[in-house]
Amino acid sequence: KVSSLSGLNSPFQQFYAVRNHAFYICKHCTPIEARVLSALYLSWFRISGLFASHDSRVESWKAGLKLAKDRGF
Repeated sequence: KVSSLSGLNSPFQQFYAVRNHAFYICKHCTPIEARVLSALYLSWFRISGLFASHDSRVESWKAGLKLAKDRGF
């Protein structure tokens, strides 16, 4: 697997972990719960991004939301 070759903290692993978490929430929660959780996660990612040099979790989360929307969740 690519993730095992590139390490635990690689950009590949970070992107897919965050994206798949967003997809999982959209798939298994009600629409209202998914919106609340997404707002909380995006707020946390933006706040923590203020203290980091580069944080791509917001873009990864949005990719997960887009994936869920494209698949009808």
